[in-house]
Amino acid sequence: MLSVEELAELMGVPPGTIYAWNYTGSGPPMIKVGRHARYRPADVDRWLEEKARNSARLRRDARQLVVGGLLGCPDTSHDPNVEVPMVPRAAYRESTKRQKTGLP
Repeated sequence: MLSVEELAELMGVPPGTIYAWNYTGSGPPMIKVGRHARYRPADVDRWLEEKARNSARLRRDARQLVVGGLLGCPDTSHDPNVEVPMVPRAAYRESTKRQKTGLP
């Protein structure tokens, strides 16, 4: 079984990252032994494989969006005659804030 420090060294991340993964539930499955967190190497391997599969799927999906034109929009990035409107950063922040809060 691996300790937090051993897992952090194996993954190449600080121990704080492992603790954060434990807190959010986004890391490999943890087993509590008394007050200590421990990890089975097989669980870590399975978690890494799942992360790799998800990462490959996300890359494939992103590639399909770009190749198909973002969400069905024609790809005009190469056409110099098409003007792409720029949204000021403050307006973008405001629109995303409204989306998150559900305000119009």
